[in-house]
Amino acid sequence: MKKFSSVELKRIVENDVNRIIQHAQIVISLTPERPMVFVNPKPALNVLAVIGPEKGAPLSPAANRFFPSAVLLEIGLGRGRPYHKTKNYQKLNSTGNPTAILKRRKWFHLTEQQYIQAAPWIFSALQDLTNEKVARWECNHNNPYRIASERQHFVRRSKAFISKIIYLDALRGARFSVSLEDRFLLSDVYWAEKQNKDVRLYLESLAKKIDLRLNFNNYARKPSQKPRKELSTTERFKQIAAIINEERKKRGSVKDRKDKTKVRDEKLPSRYIVDLLDYLPRRDGESRSKYYYAIAEALGYTGEELREEKFVRQVLPDPQERLNDIQLRITTGLSNRDHIVFEVVSNLSAEEIAADASVST
Repeated sequence: MKKFSSVELKRIVENDVNRIIQHAQIVISLTPERPMVFVNPKPALNVLAVIGPEKGAPLSPAANRFFPSAVLLEIGLGRGRPYHKTKNYQKLNSTGNPTAILKRRKWFHLTEQQYIQAAPWIFSALQDLTNEKVARWECNHNNPYRIASERQHFVRRSKAFISKIIYLDALRGARFSVSLEDRFLLSDVYWAEKQNKDVRLYLESLAKKIDLRLNFNNYARKPSQKPRKELSTTERFKQIAAIINEERKKRGSVKDRKDKTKVRDEKLPSRYIVDLLDYLPRRDGESRSKYYYAIAEALGYTGEELREEKFVRQVLPDPQERLNDIQLRITTGLSNRDHIVFEVVSNLSAEEIAADASVST
């Protein structure tokens, strides 16, 4: 780890704060009374940043030093990425190319108290940014973009799902990114996705379809009848895979594959699998579905606690008060990147969006 003198540390921290104040789209400054929010009318850096007093993280070059003002948190807005170096298209160099806005050091973190103070302002700002962005679109809630979607019901006689096409209003939202190092915010984002109404409905529906298909082949229709022949493990996997593929194809997120037994290739997010298993119907006081382990194995889940579940478990108390029923879903989860991307859905009515659009124009 590179060592810096006290003078160098002070200069680096001040330069990072100055870059945020000068270029960031939104700055939340923490004060003893309450957070102060500043909006840059001509931002060159697509981030929402939180600045305030802090000591350096234990393993950072600034460890055990107090700074009255430091960059404590960044959230990428749109294509912006937290703490990353980027180009300033508002200021060109002598060759006509955009100048650089250097990266900001992740030497500091919000304390638990600071995060609880700042979080309601952060999520309120993200919701406002989403609403304002959607209001400017030609296809907003007042003029929705409609997409084709399948609705299915299972016909026992033909042993198949019957589909029909309906058209639904597409949910419109804006995307943001959060660093994997900002754990308080990361936990809130993962917790919020588990409360997302559309995600829950999708997983509950998928769980019922899997359960219905498997139980139709393994349970008697009447108490007097004998159960049907137990499916082999291979047959179970094929049926589970078929349902997953049908649902993913319906959502337009995966191409039709020749080998539909390869469930893992469909990449149902691992964090969804845990909830899917919990949503499986239970009968006669069972603690788990009869097919819990077969479905878990088919989906490649071995029962260990996922990183995403750890984030949810570590969420700070009373997240609903901070999030204020914000509806979001994670679009790019844990990977080789140093951040995740999530999408916030607009919560304005058609009348409010139309009004906002007229004001903004």
